[in-house]
Amino acid sequence: MNAMVAFPECREAVLENETWRMDGPQLNSQRVFQGVPAPVLSRVMREAGHKYFRQCDCILHPGVPVEEGSLMYILRGEARISILGLEVRTLKAGDIIGLHKFLKLPQRPLPSYEIIASAATDVIILKSGMLFEAVEDDRFEDEMKPFQSAVQVLSGGDILDAFGLKVAGQEAKFLTDCVEQSEVFRVCSMPFVAQLAWLVEDLAFFPGERIYSQGDEGFFMFFIQAGRVRLEVLGRPKHEVVDGGTTLGDMACLKQVPHYTETAIAETHVWVRALHRRLLERALVSFPEEERRVMGQASGGQAGVFEDD
Repeated sequence: MNAMVAFPECREAVLENETWRMDGPQLNSQRVFQGVPAPVLSRVMREAGHKYFRQCDCILHPGVPVEEGSLMYILRGEARISILGLEVRTLKAGDIIGLHKFLKLPQRPLPSYEIIASAATDVIILKSGMLFEAVEDDRFEDEMKPFQSAVQVLSGGDILDAFGLKVAGQEAKFLTDCVEQSEVFRVCSMPFVAQLAWLVEDLAFFPGERIYSQGDEGFFMFFIQAGRVRLEVLGRPKHEVVDGGTTLGDMACLKQVPHYTETAIAETHVWVRALHRRLLERALVSFPEEERRVMGQASGGQAGVFEDD
């Protein structure tokens, strides 16, 4: 990979000899690239940048996002995502970093996580410019509809069906303050709630992808910023569908119940902000007066999880 950076004229010859690439996950296995015409995807790959990180190298520093219109695709290796020194997720070959920036979605505040290579890691840096150009190209109109729909729904636009048409009766919500305005924290102080927006990770899910499963341990609480999520419960014939502004998994994350009590599946493209249980517990250290409200016993009915006595 370093040879391609130093001698770009040797790029094609080097890539042809790197047969290990064919053994790993392929780029078109990522939902954001599914359906993209082969000529467009080939051009994206030809113009991709390459980086190599040794074990313990920093891939991304806190507050430094991926460049606008770009994402990092892990070819091989492994990396850890940490916030305030607490590991929240592990990335492996085939995972991507910076999807929101790739789709040119507005992120506020900037991501506060740090990504460290936990093994020797090869990544390619892909640009989305060619995809946005293809959306405007009549030759690729049908093939690019899934990509166009992803951008539109995740940015708060109309919810679209498989043909790119607006779904009747489905009003879109785009709530950038979904963490701060969550019902879960409605009786908490503003200084406490304000810090939580810096402790979350922005995640995107595509239609049909599972956010979490019933019975899993509740490591995360999810705040829906855009899109719709279907909640399925074993034995319940009718599924519930929720949208922007809803908080998912809060009872399990707060240990009010031993595990997630439903399965959450993306009904449309979904932008969620994920808060790890350990980070919530860390936040409470600075605000001990909030602990009774947040970690206390849940009240009944619709009164709210943390209502004062």
